[in-house]
Amino acid sequence: MVSLTYAVQRGTDGFGFDVSAASEVVALVPGGRADQDGLMRPGDQVTAIDGVLLRGRAMASMIRAVSQAFELTVDRHDPATVQQLTTLELPREGVSYQLLKVRWPATVARHCEPSTSFGHHWGLSTRDQRG
Repeated sequence: MVSLTYAVQRGTDGFGFDVSAASEVVALVPGGRADQDGLMRPGDQVTAIDGVLLRGRAMASMIRAVSQAFELTVDRHDPATVQQLTTLELPREGVSYQLLKVRWPATVARHCEPSTSFGHHWGLSTRDQRG
């Protein structure tokens, strides 16, 4: 398991995902904003919104109806991501990795092979969760 943080933005038809009562992402709306962004995955377990821990509260109770964007911190069970972190000798505990949507200029994209684990749409940075 790895902790990830990413931005979620409202599209014309909403945020484009469904969550369970336990704040687990259960589905992405095909073609919706979350699907288009490519950062969120079904199975992501939401642990915080805008840095505030859920601590048993329903996710819906923490998002204002007028919010256009917010930041989710999730726990993701993804063996490929864990393997990549291990290979790079990066920590898996005590940090949250920030997922970033990257738009490559056409000149760069032609010369790069997208990573099979992370794809060409996102990158990582770290956030220390210890303090």
